[in-house]
Amino acid sequence: MKSVIEPNNVQRMGVKSEGNFHIKATGKAFRILSDGLYSDKITAVIRELSCNAYDAHVEAGNLETPFRIHLPTQFEPHFALRDFGVGLSHDDVIQVYTTYFESTKTDSNDYIGCLGLGSKSPFSYVDNFSIVSFFNGEKRTYNAFMNEDGIPSIALMSTDATDEHNGIEVSFAVGTQDFRSFYSRIPTVFRYFSLQPEIVGHKDVTIKPVEYSIEGTGWGIRNYADGGARAIMGNVAYPLSDMDSDKVTSEELSLIQSAIDIQFDIGELEVAASRENISFNKATITNVKARLAMLVTEVSKKVSDELNACPTLWDARVLAVELSSGKYSSLKAIFKVGEITYKGQEIEDGLGSTIVSLPKDLRNDLDIEVFAPRRRKRRRSRYSSYSSYDGDPIVAMTKDPEGISVKSDKGFRFYLKDIDRGSHIRCKQIVNESKESDNVIDTVYLLTDISEDGNNDAIQRLMDLLGYEGMVAPISTVERPKRASRASGDYNPMNSKKMLVYQTDTSLHDETVKSSYWVSEKVDVRHGGIYVSIDRYKVHGEIQPDDHISPLMHVLTLIDEDTDFNVIGVKTAMQDKVREDDNWITLKEYVVGKVRDYLADQDLRSDFITAMAYEGMTYNYDSRLSSSIRNQDWSTVDGNSPIHLYLALVDEGQKAANKVKTARGICSRVCIPWMEEGDEDAELQRESKGRAFTVALGSIKETYPMLHMALTSNEYDHAKTLDYIAMIDGANKVSKS
Repeated sequence: MKSVIEPNNVQRMGVKSEGNFHIKATGKAFRILSDGLYSDKITAVIRELSCNAYDAHVEAGNLETPFRIHLPTQFEPHFALRDFGVGLSHDDVIQVYTTYFESTKTDSNDYIGCLGLGSKSPFSYVDNFSIVSFFNGEKRTYNAFMNEDGIPSIALMSTDATDEHNGIEVSFAVGTQDFRSFYSRIPTVFRYFSLQPEIVGHKDVTIKPVEYSIEGTGWGIRNYADGGARAIMGNVAYPLSDMDSDKVTSEELSLIQSAIDIQFDIGELEVAASRENISFNKATITNVKARLAMLVTEVSKKVSDELNACPTLWDARVLAVELSSGKYSSLKAIFKVGEITYKGQEIEDGLGSTIVSLPKDLRNDLDIEVFAPRRRKRRRSRYSSYSSYDGDPIVAMTKDPEGISVKSDKGFRFYLKDIDRGSHIRCKQIVNESKESDNVIDTVYLLTDISEDGNNDAIQRLMDLLGYEGMVAPISTVERPKRASRASGDYNPMNSKKMLVYQTDTSLHDETVKSSYWVSEKVDVRHGGIYVSIDRYKVHGEIQPDDHISPLMHVLTLIDEDTDFNVIGVKTAMQDKVREDDNWITLKEYVVGKVRDYLADQDLRSDFITAMAYEGMTYNYDSRLSSSIRNQDWSTVDGNSPIHLYLALVDEGQKAANKVKTARGICSRVCIPWMEEGDEDAELQRESKGRAFTVALGSIKETYPMLHMALTSNEYDHAKTLDYIAMIDGANKVSKS
């Protein structure tokens, strides 16, 4: 990258003598330039070496071949980057590569580098690293290191003949504690690189390209808001949020704070020596502001084109709302009021306006009733100063809004009020019935022309203002909901009592309103049934906690029993009568009987023995090895491997443990013992089953002695482990034959 240093206009007066400042080449100076330059050293090393590799490929005209990065592993604990560029001669290594602020790239904007610092970045992480130069058939290996005085030095270690492609390879050791840090930095560093590297060593790293919701000429809005605007120059992303807010307009500031990427040509921006930030000098600010202005112009045209393509003004209003909450959500602040138009007609309040304001004369001539869902507000208690919202929303009516909400045709309806009775119930029915369909209508406007003429001219004026060309149907055309007829039961009125029946539709339950769990019905007490004792809508004597029967109903679900029956809530006055009647049974007695039938049908004793052995195996001294084996895919391993025998035992143990856990939980819910205590024979069988797990695991360790170390390594490589097992199995087959 060309480094432009603007000449200073110096005026000298009365100068007696003159001299220049100098930089003393000391260990302190080199430490500042190598170690003190970067805030994130691992990211810096990866980024700087990768930028150099990219430049080398540009110089060699080799942008079809990726450079190669080796990430550290347990067995190969080093980082390495190998490019396939032009390589360096011995003189270039000694004279250019090792010289701070020396660069061969300062005369061209084809290259990212220009300061001669990136090649020294490994010194920010280690005090020595290896450099291998492949150049015109020769391979030279160097060691760069900090000498006794803390000054960077380089030593030629070997020279060999080679037929490898020209290029440079830089490598250094990485501490195991930093392995994951290197892995995690890779996706961030390379998300904007046009030339993606080949990853070797630790390969479980995914570089996801940046995805944009909308793109323009040299810019794009990111799908996810992960920070403010970024300037992308030379494969590197720089934050624009550091730009002084005093030097930009409010529209430009809103862009800088949005999730937008803006591409710049190499050389347009001045970057800091660390390449972590932009140096906002006068030329850089000018270039950024110019690009922002171009972006605003292009976005405005895109929005205008999309709006003008709409068939009606109302459709344009709806689209403007959708755009402002969708792909243009982060940019709507750049549009001033009056700038958003549809075929020359202004859309009030700009992009994202969700309300069309009604002028006073129209509000005087129209009576507008709005029907929409609203949550019921309930005060917590008479001592509480705040309220909460209870239950599902109900459809409520409000009058005379100051504006009409902008939403798609699918979400609302206009109706003409042409009848006095039944109009409100029809509007509520429209909203309620739509909840069960794919076309949800959450707002109904009921319109009445109250002007002196009363000829519905005011309604037409409203439609013209909105630009709405849909139908405004009379509300009388909507069929009135039928009154619910009283259900006829097969009870004798002389023997029926008004009782509470549990409300099976749990969506109607409200924890703060206990009565919502019950519905009043007449029940013929002679027929009997399943009941619970209740007092003030609270259930008593069934199960803790009180108030609910859902735990008992859930038990029936767990054992696959039918729950489609009525549960009667019997109040205190009726309890003695139903207790004396054999046709009545408490819900708990009913559920306990079903649970006992369920337990009798299960072979729980055998499952308990297997489950206890399995649980003992998971907590022994080999628990980590056992867990590692269970969590990997061994489908490609030879079927006769002891791994499969062990996994078969594990599968049997897991199924038994799940079955026993379910049975225990069910019994606990209804407060009954799930198995007889003191079964000595079961304990002996558990020990025998446990030994089977131990023997199977021991057979794995004996057959594959290196497996334990591989599985418990922080840098586990499953592919290499499978190769190791295949090698052992193959050797065993040969020895047996």
